Amino acid sequence: MHTLLDLVAFLRENYSHEIVRSLLLILTLLIIRIVVDRLLAASSSVPVEERRRWSINTRNGLFVAGLAGIGFIWANELQTLAVSMLAFAAALILATKELIMCLSGGVVR
Repeated sequence: MHTLLDLVAFLRENYSHEIVRSLLLILTLLIIRIVVDRLLAASSSVPVEERRRWSINTRNGLFVAGLAGIGFIWANELQTLAVSMLAFAAALILATKELIMCLSGGVVR
C-alpha cells in the first residue's frame, strides 16, 4: 500500500499537467459525442441510415482526434520511452553479438 501512495505522489508531482489535459480532452470528446448523438436522435426528418452514418463517422473521427490529442499531450514522455527502448535494443544486440563471438571462438579453438 505504501508503494501505491508513492506512485500516486510521483505521478501527481511529475505528470499532473499531462493527466489533467488528458482527462479534459477525454471529457470534451465524450461531451461532443453525446451532443451529436442527441442532435441526431432529435432530428426525425433525417433518414435512419444517414443518422447511423453520421453517428459512426462522428465516433470514428472523435476516436482519431482523441488518439492524436493524447499523442500530442504525451509526446515528450513517448519520445523518452522510445529512446529508452532503442538503447535497450542496442544493448541486447551488442550482448548477443558478444555471445556469438565467444561461442564461435570456443568452436574454433
